[in-house]
Amino acid sequence: MELGEFLEAYSDDLISLHEARLALLSHPLRSEDAVADLVNASFCRMLAVIVVGNIEAMLTAWLEHDRVNVLEKYFEKGVQNGERIRSLRDAFLNANISVEPAVFDDYLAIKYMRNTIIHGKWKDHEQEWVASQGFPTDSRKLTIEHWGRIQDVNRSMMLYIAITKHVAPDSGKPDAVLKLEHFAKKDDEHLGIISQRDLDSIIWLNLERIHAVFGVAICEASILPEYDWTAGQSVEELQALPSVELKRRMYLAARRAGTKDCERLVRHRDLCETALQFWREYCQRISVRSGLNDHSVVESLAVFDSADFDPKSPHWRLLQAVRGDAAHELLRRLWPKATDAMIGETVSAFNFGRHAWKLFPNLMPVDLLGIQLPIVDPARTAEYSREFDSAYNAVRLGRLWYHCIENQEVFNSENLDLNRRLRSEFSMH
Repeated sequence: MELGEFLEAYSDDLISLHEARLALLSHPLRSEDAVADLVNASFCRMLAVIVVGNIEAMLTAWLEHDRVNVLEKYFEKGVQNGERIRSLRDAFLNANISVEPAVFDDYLAIKYMRNTIIHGKWKDHEQEWVASQGFPTDSRKLTIEHWGRIQDVNRSMMLYIAITKHVAPDSGKPDAVLKLEHFAKKDDEHLGIISQRDLDSIIWLNLERIHAVFGVAICEASILPEYDWTAGQSVEELQALPSVELKRRMYLAARRAGTKDCERLVRHRDLCETALQFWREYCQRISVRSGLNDHSVVESLAVFDSADFDPKSPHWRLLQAVRGDAAHELLRRLWPKATDAMIGETVSAFNFGRHAWKLFPNLMPVDLLGIQLPIVDPARTAEYSREFDSAYNAVRLGRLWYHCIENQEVFNSENLDLNRRLRSEFSMH
């Protein structure tokens, strides 16, 4: 492994460790039984190991760039860790690089803790030094404060080492000590409290994960020899077909596999009920919050699909800048031929269209309900088809609104059309 790889790997480890700790502490399903203390102590131990490795890799990588011959002090042979780090500190100061001596004292304590964690045994002099710096001599008692101190040491040492490449050998004494802002502790970072909107997002993301699992299984099933949708066709013949037709043939092959209880699909069949429950829960929740339901969606679509509605008109974008009575008044000026009823219906349709665009950010629901669930669980095709109709209308409404506002154009989608076609084909077989 090259030094560059080491440095990048340690950097990735530090980022991953930080994100993993925060995700674990804020996870809504975690227990409250002293978990924060356990997590902080455990992650501090891992952080100490990674930080020492990171700093030593940085020291090694920067050695050849050191213009003031400071870093070589760290690599002298036959020197104990305490003397090694103190010599490094003194070398920085002698080179007129005004470092904080306390950073090196903490680094030595962290290195001693790292040795103990790796080898599972304290040395008396190391334990004494760790205690003198305010770190616990029982690694189970490391806290968020120690998590912050270890991060501070890592950031400071990275800065000090990097400075050696840019300081001239004859530079004068600097005006101030090199300091970084200390780690900012957020008192509420471990509460794990979620909002109603967070819960909506969790449900949506769970559906996306199920969608991803089904997607892989369907692709695998569609190319099994007994269902292979490319069988008997040359590469040239396949390349001549539109991409939407290639998708259709793949899904039809997977559907045949599903009706024959293909093991690649059957193994995920239990997830179908979970997907359906989560989908219905999502729809119920957003209906309460936004009023977006089958009735409001169908009425809004009637406005966008009306012969009186011109999606290419540039004044629709202006409508999004105002709300309430102001929207009605603005529309009267922009659309003088419209009746009060048409204006009211249009304002309402635009409001629901905006909600649909935000609440259905991609085509996942129509793929899941119209294609994937009927493939994985063909026996319930009729039930899934009914749910698909609601999803199709809501997703289409959001895209009609977006294309009208952003592009002043009629929305057309081959993918949505394919979903609707397959929904019908699956229902007939």
